[in-house]
Amino acid sequence: MSRADDIADLFPDDDIRQMDGYDDCIIGYTEPLNAAPMICYSVDKILAQLRESDGMEYLEAQEWFDFNMTHGPVVLVYTP
Repeated sequence: MSRADDIADLFPDDDIRQMDGYDDCIIGYTEPLNAAPMICYSVDKILAQLRESDGMEYLEAQEWFDFNMTHGPVVLVYTP
């Protein structure tokens, strides 16, 4: 069972979104007002994983993260 699944089990009535392949980047969870609980990920750990697994340079990983995880897709309330 993954850390994300462990966190999701704490909130069985909520749809907890998670990012596949980034379980090692989880640093906890948050319960914002008027929204479902969310898993918190470390940006630094995500960038390190992109650099290690995909062979990206730091700036390339930062650009990929910014476009694909923060600005590129539609960022909704439930985005992790």
